[in-house]
Amino acid sequence: MKIAVIIPFFQRRPGLLATAVASIAAQRVADDVTIDVIVVDDGSPISADSEAIAGLPDWCCLRIICRANGGVASARNTGLDAVSPDTAYVAFLDSDDRWLPEHLQNGIDLLGQGASFYFDNGYDTRGRDRFARTPFIRDQQGYSAEQAPHGRLVDGDRFFAALVTECVPHTSQVIYDFQALGRHRFDETLRTAGEDHLFWLTLARSATLVGYHTGLMGVRGSGVSINSCAFDWNSPDSLRRLVDEVSLYNKIGRSFALTNAQRRAIDGKLAGYFDHLIFLAVRNCRRYPATVLQALRQVAMVDGGIWRRAPASILRLRAHSASFRTG
Repeated sequence: MKIAVIIPFFQRRPGLLATAVASIAAQRVADDVTIDVIVVDDGSPISADSEAIAGLPDWCCLRIICRANGGVASARNTGLDAVSPDTAYVAFLDSDDRWLPEHLQNGIDLLGQGASFYFDNGYDTRGRDRFARTPFIRDQQGYSAEQAPHGRLVDGDRFFAALVTECVPHTSQVIYDFQALGRHRFDETLRTAGEDHLFWLTLARSATLVGYHTGLMGVRGSGVSINSCAFDWNSPDSLRRLVDEVSLYNKIGRSFALTNAQRRAIDGKLAGYFDHLIFLAVRNCRRYPATVLQALRQVAMVDGGIWRRAPASILRLRAHSASFRTG
């Protein structure tokens, strides 16, 4: 059985990629499993070729693909295009993250039980249990950190419904059936946020069963993160992120058959993002006037409703400002 692991690489600190690859080589998998590690160097300031990657076991091979910078979605698509046709499963690992040794085998086991999409738990960037902060797993699935780690299968439609407004898995903890779902690709227009969320929805829409495991199987790193940088309100990237968030939910509304309740939920998400956008536009209009104007124009192209929503968002500025500052 062949598994491809795709690692998009763009880092400024040496050693992170070597640690990520070492965690792949340390996986405890069955004897018939081979792993094809595909590193996509996305114009990284530190080249992937310069990383001191230790010798890998015979069942694990490494390929490095170098290309001009195009963003994480494009880099992952380059990796997917390089996956050999006989590959059973594809997994993703960000270059500053690492896996614990049972991650792949837990996924193989549940995918072997009929799931075509799998994800598991992990530590977030602050070392916290991610599932304890994930409403779908915590509330709908009844997860508690005191439970013994376990795997579970859920209906694909139920998982899709949760994904409409919540990005449940972290990318580095996802494995999916490449034979069944390998035709799909990431949306490259979403460069700062949402590309993974939309991809999971696309896969879940085609999945009869989805598997997950509550075991803590991954550790988030602290290298370059486009998404994390985009939460700095003093950075122009914060506005670009909100443009992508608005674009994401418009794409969800256009791309999938949704219930009326799901469409209302999307409208609520969009209202929140418009409020946040107006808040950041006011906050940054003196520091980055050109970026603010560009963001408003881009949002208007994606969703003309900004002008309809703007007056109410402006009126809510005072009420929201405290929660934005502590959120």
